[in-house]
Amino acid sequence: MIRKIWNIYGTMSLLLALTACHNDVADLPDVPAETMRLLVSVPENIETRAPGDPGSSVDEAEDWDRMDVILAYDETEDAEFPNNSKVMVIRLSQEEFNNLPAYDGSTTIKELEVKVQRGELYLYGVIYKDGVHGSPADDITQCRTRRDVEQLTISNYYAMQTGPGGNPIDGTENTPAFLSLGTGYYQTAESNGLPAAFSLYASEGGLQTSYPVVRITRLATKVDVQWDAADAYEQGYSDVRITGFTYHGEERGRLFPMIACDPDYYTPTKLARTFYNTTPISQRNGRVYHYSFSDGETKPRITFTIQAEKDGNLNEQPYTMRFESYLKQAAWYKVNVTVRGLNGNTDVTLTPNPLSV
Repeated sequence: MIRKIWNIYGTMSLLLALTACHNDVADLPDVPAETMRLLVSVPENIETRAPGDPGSSVDEAEDWDRMDVILAYDETEDAEFPNNSKVMVIRLSQEEFNNLPAYDGSTTIKELEVKVQRGELYLYGVIYKDGVHGSPADDITQCRTRRDVEQLTISNYYAMQTGPGGNPIDGTENTPAFLSLGTGYYQTAESNGLPAAFSLYASEGGLQTSYPVVRITRLATKVDVQWDAADAYEQGYSDVRITGFTYHGEERGRLFPMIACDPDYYTPTKLARTFYNTTPISQRNGRVYHYSFSDGETKPRITFTIQAEKDGNLNEQPYTMRFESYLKQAAWYKVNVTVRGLNGNTDVTLTPNPLSV
């Protein structure tokens, strides 16, 4: 089962004036510019979300301190920034975002005003913790084209502690930071879940009648496996044990996994990790969680081994559960495993059905 976190898109028409805010961006070239007003929405604090959402069974503290609002013009547009870039990044601290004017009294939707060049542009948002292992800050700064932005990646070792040589140390996961990282972009009902262009040209009377919404949702996906071996005892088995679970996925996810993967930018690198963020594994029944950033490409799998005794003999059988498709952003995959013996199908394809929360 997948439970997809909420999705809202489109433009919001407003009848109120927006207050200008401060943002540190490079000076614009001497070209026609417009004042653009947009709305940026961030996820609610994990503590306020529905039970079962990613993060509900672990440390629920929110942990992000940086927001990047990215404006990318298509290659065909005349707009241009320093270094022949078609990309402008508005970088805000969490405190600066919180101090922006609130939309309709909301604590998570803010109004942002910025001076930009005219044309058709695409809008993206990323929230993250800067200064940690795998921070996307430098990669975002280096983007020069819309294509660069849409193919940005993020390490599945994000926010872990590092040892000599900068290598991440297993068992040092910063789960709140991992779960707080979020991404999103302006889209419309007609864009089918993909980024949509927003047209900004000289407006009659200087009024912008509609405002694009950049809605940021959490990026991490939760894989939740629960098992029970009680039925195996009724089949004559004893001392039934599941010795562990290993998640086989990708070393790097993508910040925008819904957008088609470009092989010129990204080649999947396989990653196998024992499940973490868990309660101690029970030999007979239990539950484990794994959190991952999807690349929108790799179909992950889970492997585990069942050991049991029958007629005085120790039996051992490895099992594989394969996901039929790649994992979606901010989704919860719940897998229930009932062990009845060691003679069943050892290679199972999982076909979960998405459900709205």
